[in-house]
Amino acid sequence: MSNQIKALEGLKVVVIGGVVTAPLTTRYLALHGATVVRVDSHVRMDGVRMQRPFSPEMVGNPSGGVWYATINSSVQGIAVDWKKPQAMVIMNKLVRWADVVVENFAPGVLAKWGLDYETISKERPGVIYLSSCLMGQTGPWSALTGLGTAGGAISGVFDLCGWPEGEPTPIQTQYTDFVNPKFGVAGIMAALEYRRRTGRGQYLDQSQVEGGIQVISPLVMDWLSNGRVASRNGNRIAECAPHGVFPCVGEDRWVAVSILSDEQWAAFCRVSDVPDSFHEARFKTFEGRKRNEDELEELVGSWTLNHTAEEVESLLQGEGVPAAVVATSKDTREDVQLNHRGFFRSIQHSVIGEHSYRGPAFRLNGTPDNQFAGPAMGEHNFEVCAMLGMTDEEIAEAIGEGALGFEPVQE
Repeated sequence: MSNQIKALEGLKVVVIGGVVTAPLTTRYLALHGATVVRVDSHVRMDGVRMQRPFSPEMVGNPSGGVWYATINSSVQGIAVDWKKPQAMVIMNKLVRWADVVVENFAPGVLAKWGLDYETISKERPGVIYLSSCLMGQTGPWSALTGLGTAGGAISGVFDLCGWPEGEPTPIQTQYTDFVNPKFGVAGIMAALEYRRRTGRGQYLDQSQVEGGIQVISPLVMDWLSNGRVASRNGNRIAECAPHGVFPCVGEDRWVAVSILSDEQWAAFCRVSDVPDSFHEARFKTFEGRKRNEDELEELVGSWTLNHTAEEVESLLQGEGVPAAVVATSKDTREDVQLNHRGFFRSIQHSVIGEHSYRGPAFRLNGTPDNQFAGPAMGEHNFEVCAMLGMTDEEIAEAIGEGALGFEPVQE
């Protein structure tokens, strides 16, 4: 690990909450040098600890999940029992230590423990506090609970996924859980700049549904402007023809092709072995290709079936036409470009051992990133409590009371 100063070195962050949104938000900060403490519980364990993938020998080990380790990489982890008095002492110290607090509980939950923004900011007016929940902190539906699947449904994104005559087919991920951390980081950085200029902190109220709508905002604007309700169109979009994924040689191998202009179509037709039918007048213009889209896609698919996905990508890219192999997870891990840039890093985890992590989504040329393994349950209980000024005797008392833990226990 480089001794060069990190971009966010000195920034102190505590994340209270689970699953994905809050931890992933603070992971971005940790990767660039912020000191981030992740609060978990050994009594009411974060469900992500038991989500796949696990290596075979780690199945069922709450400290052995690769997914938890990945989204919590570069943070220090403690595990508390919220019902124990000493746990509340530690939590109160933590939120008053932090420059930034990030939480994703339901509205009002942390206020019951005096860990809400109103309480903390009275003592620390410079604190920046992000609350991220499904619907936001106010409004008639603010108490609605749900994961990113609910966010994708309510935001309208899932209604757009699927084929025109079929049912919605949501993407296989907790959609808004992965969209909102980017907005959360941007909000935190804006609040930090405001604090630099004024000395005052801010409260950030993030609705995950509102974050999800940002991605489809042009379609929402189309309804507001023209009364058009967006519909499911499979792989097609209004601006391109053809636009989709097409079958290739090999088992379940596909290539994505997207033609935006007549010039790109003409370039496609210059590929040496495309059929004569590609040159027909009805396909020469965008309007003509749109009118004959069904037949156009059949023709493109019949041509790609004679080639590997890699061949199609190479042929079309050589003519300046957007095309790319539809990568599997295996393809991604073996990708020459990603590995050249060091996107995947092999890091030693205290329980799992050595395994691959994904690196930062961007690189700063003047400051190194700060990636290390995610925490096992309670791995940094001692270090964090010492950082908060607790004595060895106080830490031992907290462990003896069960306020701090290292293994899951039943309530």
